[in-house]
Amino acid sequence: MNDASSKPLVLLGGLIHPAGMQLAEEDGRIRHRVVEDEPAALAAALPEADALVLRLARLTAEMVDAAPRLKVVSRHGVGCDNVPVEHLTAKGIPVMTTGDANSLAVAEHALFLMFAAARQATALGKASRTGDWAARHAHPTFELAGRRLLVAGCGRIGALFVARAAALGMRVTVYDPYVDDSAYAALGAARCTDLDAALPETDFLSLHLPSIGRPLVGAAQLAALPDHAILINVARGDLVDEEALAAALAEGRLAGAGLDVLAAEPYDPAHPLLALDNVVVTPHTAALTGESRKRMGVACVRNAIEVACGAAPDPAMVFNPGWADRAAG
Repeated sequence: MNDASSKPLVLLGGLIHPAGMQLAEEDGRIRHRVVEDEPAALAAALPEADALVLRLARLTAEMVDAAPRLKVVSRHGVGCDNVPVEHLTAKGIPVMTTGDANSLAVAEHALFLMFAAARQATALGKASRTGDWAARHAHPTFELAGRRLLVAGCGRIGALFVARAAALGMRVTVYDPYVDDSAYAALGAARCTDLDAALPETDFLSLHLPSIGRPLVGAAQLAALPDHAILINVARGDLVDEEALAAALAEGRLAGAGLDVLAAEPYDPAHPLLALDNVVVTPHTAALTGESRKRMGVACVRNAIEVACGAAPDPAMVFNPGWADRAAG
């Protein structure tokens, strides 16, 4: 066996930022191969891989079982919805993410959606392009300072968002059962222990949680919000009952929404939410700034290379800490 073929193989599922590609190309300890970001291409190449950099394609347990050399799955991002995490944990394989590489980008995008929804960006942008000057007075807008913001979820992204919203003069309350009491004072936020009870006193509800397998915000929660309230979601589409949200917005029971995610992607152009002028929507691009793409590209490749070459994974980047117990056993 020659030297090149004996080096660990890092499989890249799709192209990433040039800085990440450069890292893979210049690290002499490994070989790398780029395949299409789709399941069939991954399945064909994975049996030879020591590490996988995974973007959007869905990885299955069967694909993992057919990859005897696999030491790590490194996600290009922070979500692991397309990864069989429990199966990998059972096999003693770490799943790594890019940590806080995209946190600032997503937090800033949530602020953008909040501003845009409060200022009726969709309706007034359309009016500007159609010559409807009278629309200036037809769509009420308002400022954020002094408004009551309820934030559900206060991890890396949520905490950055809370700090920036508080700096704008918003009155921030955070719902997150897993955050220590001392963190709230540091963030300049009050603690909420009952999400539903807080909704009637909320002007903005912003979601920063992983999927919980069901809507966190359904018809009952939407009905509890004041009719001037605005919903922001940069987390996961399935956190919201979209049918109930569309009805509340269309009937004037909710003032607006700023959405970077819907339950099904890519979005169906006929989706009811996309037809509403009081909805600001973006195609899951919150994390995709140029700076964030670079950080994610470098981080996911570095994670894959280091573990493929025998280093222990950085605990701050590991999504499934239980992998080590199985690996040791």
